[in-house]
Amino acid sequence: MKRIISLLLFVFACGASREGANDAAARYSISPRIEAGDVERLKDQAGPYEQALRKRAAQITASLPLEKKVGQIIHVGLYGKTASSSIEDVIKRYHPGGVILFAANIGRSAEVKKLNADLQKMSLAHTGIPLLISIDQEGGRVIRVSEGVTDFPGMMALGQSGDPRLAYVTGFVTARELRALGFNFLFAPVLDVNNNPDNPVINTRSPGSDPALVSDIGTAYMLGAMDARSLPTIKHFPGHGDTNTDSHYALPVIRRTEAQLHEVELPPFKKAIDAGAPAVMVAHILFEQLDGKNPSTLSPAIVDGLLRKKLGFKGIVITDAMEMKAVADRYPMGEAAVKAVKAGVDITLLTAQSDHIRQIHERLMLAVANKEIDEAAIDAAVERQIFEKLKNGTGDALWTGEGLLQKADEAETTLLREYEELLEKRAVALEAAMQAEFGEHPDRAILFKAVRSLRRDFPGAGSPSKLFVFYRSRAVKEEALAVGVPPSQVLPLFNVRQLWIRADQAAYRGNWIVELTEGDIAAWNSLSYRAGKRTVVGLLPGSPFLPFRITDHAFVLCTFAPQREGLRAMMRRSLGAVPATTVKLKEQKG
Repeated sequence: MKRIISLLLFVFACGASREGANDAAARYSISPRIEAGDVERLKDQAGPYEQALRKRAAQITASLPLEKKVGQIIHVGLYGKTASSSIEDVIKRYHPGGVILFAANIGRSAEVKKLNADLQKMSLAHTGIPLLISIDQEGGRVIRVSEGVTDFPGMMALGQSGDPRLAYVTGFVTARELRALGFNFLFAPVLDVNNNPDNPVINTRSPGSDPALVSDIGTAYMLGAMDARSLPTIKHFPGHGDTNTDSHYALPVIRRTEAQLHEVELPPFKKAIDAGAPAVMVAHILFEQLDGKNPSTLSPAIVDGLLRKKLGFKGIVITDAMEMKAVADRYPMGEAAVKAVKAGVDITLLTAQSDHIRQIHERLMLAVANKEIDEAAIDAAVERQIFEKLKNGTGDALWTGEGLLQKADEAETTLLREYEELLEKRAVALEAAMQAEFGEHPDRAILFKAVRSLRRDFPGAGSPSKLFVFYRSRAVKEEALAVGVPPSQVLPLFNVRQLWIRADQAAYRGNWIVELTEGDIAAWNSLSYRAGKRTVVGLLPGSPFLPFRITDHAFVLCTFAPQREGLRAMMRRSLGAVPATTVKLKEQKG
C-alpha cells in the first residue's frame, strides 16, 4: 500500500481487542487492533444504523422534485482533467447521480483528488446531493489510475493464486486507495466465468473457468472493498464469459437455458448477493432462452425477474455503458433508457459528456408524464442510490442530507455521525493490519502465488548453475542473478529467433529460461521444435489464451497480467515445480 501508516496510531491502551471487527475480516484472518468497546458498538448499533440510513434515504427521496430524481438515474462521463464550466452546466441542468472517470480524466494524484472534490462541490451546490464517482479499476490490464495506488494484477491472477484472503486484501486496498482520491463507486469485481477461451473482452478479467473458484475469489474481493467503505459493483450479470463477441462493438448472443446458467454463470453472482452485494452491473447480451427480444440490460425477465425476484437482489442495478454498440446501434438513446428503467435498472451509465444526457433526461421525464413509467419506480431507484450516498459519503467526508430535510432528527444524525466514525476507525485499523503483514506491496504475494504453467505441469528448470537465462527486462536479470545463475549465463535477448542458432551450439548446453512477450508466438513455436532434449521455459506476463506451443520439453509459465513484478515471480518460481493452470484454454494444434 502506498500510503505510509504509522502503526503507533493503532496501538491502543491495555484491554484492546484483536478480535475480528466484522465477519468478513475474521473470515479472511485479518485482525485489526480495535478497542473492545468499539467492537461491541459496531455490533450493537449496526441494526439501528441501517434503519436510520433507510429512513433518511426515503425522506430525502420524497423531498426531491421529479427532474432531480430523473437526473439521479443518469451517470455521465466528462471531458478533460478538471471540473470545467461545461460539466458544471450538466450538473446544474440535469442533476446526474454520478460521474465516471476514465484514463483521459486522470492526472497526477493531487489533480485527481482536486477534480473529484470539485465535482462534489458542484453537485452539492446545485443539487444538494453528492455524486457517486466511479471508475473501472479491476487490476491487470484494466487500470485507470496508476499513481498513488498499488499496481495489482487482475482477477485471473487472483483466481490462479487460489487464495480468497488475498482477494479480500486486494479489494480492500484497491477501494481504500481510490477512496483517498475521492472515488466512492468501484466497478469491480468481475464475476464472469470465462468458460469460452475465444472470449475477446473478458478473458483475464475473470477469475477463471470454475464457478466455485470465481464465487470465492469474487465475493472475497467484494467484501474487502465494502470494508474499505466503498461501493463495489459485481459484473457483468448474468454472465459475459461464454461469448466470442465484444459488446462494445456488437450484440453477443448466448443460447444457454436458465438451468444451464444456474450451473455455471449464476453461482458467483448468487454467492455475492447472499453476502450482501450492494450493486450489480448488467451486461448488454441477448440471452435467447430467457428473452429472445431484449438485451439483458433492457430485459424485465432478466433484471426484474431473474436478478431481483429469483436471486433476491435488493441493491443498485446499473447498466453497462449505454453507448456500447450492442445497445446504441439498436435503439435511440432515450428509448433505451426507458426500456432499461422499465426492466428494473436504477442507473443508466453514459461514458461521455454528450447530448445523450439531454435525450435520456427528457425521455424519462416524458415517460413518467405519460405513465409509461410509474414514478414509484423512479423513487425506488433513487432511494437505493441515496442510501449508498448516505452510507459511503463523498469519498472523504460524511453526507447526512440534512439540507434536504425540513427538520432533521438530531438523534438520528448523531447516530449516523458516530457510527461513521466507528466504521472509519475500523477501516483504518484494517489498513494498518494489512500493511503490517504485506508492507507496501501486497501485489507481490499475489503474483508469486498466481504463477501457473500452461497446459501441463512444469517440473522445474533445475539447478541455477546449469541454467541459461535470456532476459529483456532488468527484473528478470536481477532475479536470475539473485537465485544463483552465473553472470556469464544471464544474457540479453533481442529476438527469440536469435536462439534458434544457439540451440545447436555446445556453449549453450543446459536448460533455458526465456523472457517472452505476447508478440513472440511464431518465434517461440519454432524454437519449441529446435530445443532438443533440453528444457526451455518461457516467462509470459500476459494472456494464457495465445497459441504458444507446449511440448514435453518446451513450457510456458504465465502470470495472467501485464504487471512487471510478475516477471520476478516467474523467474523465482521457474526453479521449482509449477502446477498447470485450471483456466480453460483452446485446444493446441500441432
